[in-house]
Amino acid sequence: MIGPVAVLGFFMVAVGLFLLAMALFPIIRVPGQMRTLPERLVVEGPYRWVRHPMYLSYFLLTGGTALACGALKVFLEVPIVLGMVAIGGKYEESRRLLPLFGRTFEQYKDKTHFLLPAWGWVALGFIYSLIAFHVFFP
Repeated sequence: MIGPVAVLGFFMVAVGLFLLAMALFPIIRVPGQMRTLPERLVVEGPYRWVRHPMYLSYFLLTGGTALACGALKVFLEVPIVLGMVAIGGKYEESRRLLPLFGRTFEQYKDKTHFLLPAWGWVALGFIYSLIAFHVFFP
């Protein structure tokens, strides 16, 4: 029988795949985006709410897979590794996009969350609290 933690993992994987697909479509449509010199700033699709939806999808895919496989301790380590990658991406993003788009990028950065909207942090904290409790107090 599949337990509730595994079901949560499968759900996270499904959401991660959907988010990754939704984040890739706007990027692929912008000429030069894959060569690091985009012709325009991508602000549609999931980029309306967060600047790095692909990083978020990687977290959901990796964390969800760990939960679905029962690797709860791996799940608890996922944010540390992906957090370091996302922070590196944040600096690379500014280094690359600020010279190209200037004030437009600054305005986008000011109004758009980096990785998760405020409610997302609450949901993530709740999920991690449940899983940590399950790991340390079986």
